[in-house]
Amino acid sequence: MDRDFKYSGSNRLDPVGWFWKNSGTRRFHLPEKSWNGAIIAKNEVKTHPVRTKKSNLLGIYDMSGNVWEWCHDWFGEYPDTTVTNPLGQKTGPHK
Repeated sequence: MDRDFKYSGSNRLDPVGWFWKNSGTRRFHLPEKSWNGAIIAKNEVKTHPVRTKKSNLLGIYDMSGNVWEWCHDWFGEYPDTTVTNPLGQKTGPHK
């Protein structure tokens, strides 16, 4: 079993976490470069109940794509390379 996942429990975020593409009133199928704050705001992204996505190998839920990630950083792209504790954008119009 592969334990070197990109996200907590999967190499794909959708099965293990709620994020801008899957947490709103409709599901987005846009490439990462096409989104912006206005598109996301219109989709009414919201939080979801705990344990509605797949757990990681330790049985822990909601370790990827959580609300803290939405609130702590300014809205923007993370690097494509492996990083430890990325801080995201320093400023911006959306959190």
